Amino acid sequence: GWGNNGNNNNNKGGWSQPKQDARGTCPGMQNFDQAALNKCTEDLYRSMKGMGTNEKLLVDVTARMNKEQRLKVAAYWTKWVAQKEKKKKPGSKYKDTTLGWLEGD
Repeated sequence: GWGNNGNNNNNKGGWSQPKQDARGTCPGMQNFDQAALNKCTEDLYRSMKGMGTNEKLLVDVTARMNKEQRLKVAAYWTKWVAQKEKKKKPGSKYKDTTLGWLEGD
């Protein structure tokens, strides 16, 4: 059964968390090249631009990337938005959360 701390750790030879061969739940996009980086960045921008947020597009974009890809998009984001809007930034209640998630573990 589940241990007190939420992990399936037991002393009877069961698996423990994390497994040695564990992988993230999202394998990421194959062939994540500059074109894919541009597309993900543009889609994120579109999802947060203007009034409101396009949550479906936001989830579609973020769910297809693994951590390494999210970090690339996060690093590229600031430069891309600065070029796109000069001094303006897209406004959204999800912007800070999404960018934090892109950079997070």
